[in-house]
Amino acid sequence: MKTKEEVREKIKYLCWYYESYSCSEAVWRILADVYDVMIPPDYLKISSINRGGACAGGRCGILESTIAFLSYIYGRENSEEEYVQLMYWSEEIHKCFIKQMHYTSCDNIWEALQNAIAVGKFKPKTHCIIYEGLVGISDVVYDAYMSLKRTREAELYEKCEMSSIKEKCNYYLRQNYVCSEAALRAILEKYDIEWTNQQKRVATIFQKGAAIGDRCGVIEVALLVLSYKYGRLDSREENLQDRLLARRLLEYVRNELGSCQCSQLTDMSEGIEKQCPRIYEVLDLCEEIFDNADDIIKNELKDFEV
Repeated sequence: MKTKEEVREKIKYLCWYYESYSCSEAVWRILADVYDVMIPPDYLKISSINRGGACAGGRCGILESTIAFLSYIYGRENSEEEYVQLMYWSEEIHKCFIKQMHYTSCDNIWEALQNAIAVGKFKPKTHCIIYEGLVGISDVVYDAYMSLKRTREAELYEKCEMSSIKEKCNYYLRQNYVCSEAALRAILEKYDIEWTNQQKRVATIFQKGAAIGDRCGVIEVALLVLSYKYGRLDSREENLQDRLLARRLLEYVRNELGSCQCSQLTDMSEGIEKQCPRIYEVLDLCEEIFDNADDIIKNELKDFEV
């Protein structure tokens, strides 16, 4: 996703690019371009009517199209869905627009601007004040879009019945987590282990083989969770079960995939920590070890030697 600054700069450019359109028409096209939203061309006709405050000096077409655009993406499809957050952001966008333009109605905005233009205090950058208006609320619209996006994705996640580690990991990879972070979250959820956000930070460093192509980050976080479940707190404990499970996991991955090293499992190309071609294979093997951990300990621990 683009940064807030990048969005603002692109809006400035697109205000010129779509200058031949009216305010309400241009805003839909600008926001669709900026936020990579596909809108059927025929549907864009709905933006035409709100130019000039719906031709009656009502709410500014810039504001009208902005909130309509957000509702188009994140509005409700059925009455059971929540809408409070969308309404909150509508209020925030209106407040920001008033701060920038002093009014929300087309008539009041243009009366004040015409007076300012007449005395040389103001000159619109385009035929409408879309440049000033849309750029002025760009940051709050960005915040609204990102907040609504996170909420919608969380809602969709809750509705999905994702039982396997692979499905959960895929979700987190799509949220821009790297391999080790996504794998850790997936494993914790699969096995109903509660870690705080602070505790989950331990996974970040292991991406791309700790940045040097060393042991696979997915294996690393699997080992950490195995240690959390089967490790020791007291140095006086003679506990070898975590080390038994570690050896079995490493042997299993090595036998099945040929190596435990990131550099050997992948080509270490740019972005491999998010698009690793072996991540799901490794996760499958980790899942088998987790599912059979108690049996492995029961059947093999008595003969295990470090």
